Amino acid sequence: MTNRDEALQAIEQSATALLQRANRAHLYGELLRAGGLDLDDAVYPVLSVVADLGSARVAEVAAAAGIGPTTGSRHLTQLERLDLVRRGIDPQDARAAVVELTPAGKRVIAKMRRARVGLFAEMVEDWSDEELSQFGAHFQRFVLALAERRR
Repeated sequence: MTNRDEALQAIEQSATALLQRANRAHLYGELLRAGGLDLDDAVYPVLSVVADLGSARVAEVAAAAGIGPTTGSRHLTQLERLDLVRRGIDPQDARAAVVELTPAGKRVIAKMRRARVGLFAEMVEDWSDEELSQFGAHFQRFVLALAERRR
């Protein structure tokens, strides 16, 4: 096996571990708690997507979160009850609803994102600045390549 083959195998194993539902769920739960929320971890991607998209249709939020529209709507209803998101009428199509973060939702997202940065900082605290910089650049390049495949 060549060095390249070994490196590709290590990437495959690491990416698989990163994408495993149990690992994502643990991270999502930890971030929700950091935001002061006691919710099912499946709600995290929906809240995060609303923050990223700004004002968006329910179907767009669900698609971006990788879930069906019914599940997306159910999660959004849960977030709406907590005053983290609000629904409104789509100005371009009155039949459609759009959702966006409320001021409370923006505060929760800010807390969760600070917690996420802190969590990652803990994970790499023993890395040198150079290692961290290289990893950041390479990881970003890898994720961008992954996103390009989706298009």
